[in-house]
Amino acid sequence: MAWEYLRRDDEYRRSFRKMKTLPAPKPRGRKAFSKRWGLRFPCRSGAACRPHACFLDTGTLA
Repeated sequence: MAWEYLRRDDEYRRSFRKMKTLPAPKPRGRKAFSKRWGLRFPCRSGAACRPHACFLDTGTLA
């Protein structure tokens, strides 16, 4: 249900697009983004954990 709310929220979408356009978001920026939107993504074990998997994509094309 939370995902359905976020993916329709214009402010989240703008924030996500801004974060996505950065060449390499700083860890502090990723943490602030996640905290602002209440997102928590524990990494999977081993090599499956990727730093770029820390955001919830709205699936929209900018």
